[in-house]
Amino acid sequence: MSPYAATPWPAALAGTPAIAVIEQAIARHRLSHSLLLHGDEHDTLVAIAHAIADRLLNPGGTASQSAEAPAKAEPRDSAPSSEKSGHKAPPISGPHHFPPGQHPDCFTLRPAGKMRQISADATRALINQVQVSPAVAPRKVAILHEVDRMHLTAANIDLKTLEEPPANTTLLLLTTRPYALLPTIRSRVLHFRFPSAAAPVAADGWAPWLEDYRAWLSNPVQFTPALWQVAWEVETDQVAGMVRGFINEEENGQYQRRRGWSENISTRRPWRKRGLARALIVRTLRMFKEMGMTESALGVDAQNPTGALQVYEACGFRAVKQSKTYRKRLV
Repeated sequence: MSPYAATPWPAALAGTPAIAVIEQAIARHRLSHSLLLHGDEHDTLVAIAHAIADRLLNPGGTASQSAEAPAKAEPRDSAPSSEKSGHKAPPISGPHHFPPGQHPDCFTLRPAGKMRQISADATRALINQVQVSPAVAPRKVAILHEVDRMHLTAANIDLKTLEEPPANTTLLLLTTRPYALLPTIRSRVLHFRFPSAAAPVAADGWAPWLEDYRAWLSNPVQFTPALWQVAWEVETDQVAGMVRGFINEEENGQYQRRRGWSENISTRRPWRKRGLARALIVRTLRMFKEMGMTESALGVDAQNPTGALQVYEACGFRAVKQSKTYRKRLV
């Protein structure tokens, strides 16, 4: 059987300086016990964490990957006979290769519950898991997703683990908001920032984009920054969400109304599910009322998977006009 192929790095990041440093550190057995992987896209960070975990848990890339299901690891609560007799058994070696998501020595911690937080109890449970000797690999790996969602108590518990990590354990902390972490945590981990792994825009796509952008800048109705509500995270210097409001005076005069449009509502993924869109909409509505408007309107795709319709209805908007698009396949 041929050697298994290690989990690949994201194609757009393979060979970059950060990846090269990590690969060299793994090869030399000098990788730090705690890494903070941060960037704009959580999915990219997950792919990188899995690639690191695979190289740590299946070192050398010499194990063969069988087409059959890998042998099941011995349960943690039933220690090998040598451990039961007081002798510590060495890690099991063999031809089996476990993907990071299925590896018995790879643990994960994610936000949970209505508040989408990492609780103190969940953090303690993870620490208890990594305190145990590895089952089949030479070491253990713990992947902590969205660590900026850690409850303060959980963060303090995690801090103690970072100060005194278990032997043969690597902690991979993932976040798109590194400055939301406690400074004491940021100071105890090695930082790696990764840009988006999205494919770059082709050069021939810039011309029409620039044409549309210039047309938007010159539009006296929709390009009205004074009517925009923008949420800006100062710590990371990033836009978190916005509502780009505008007032079409010509249209208002034609229909004898005082309407302000609450349009172009958006919340970037790392800041969703926190009530940000609703807060920006409320601010926009208050602004329009102070300007003498008597109503506000917006358009929405009723099948938007982000649940935008429910947010707008919760803010008091009601459907007054609907449209349908018909499609016919030509064969």
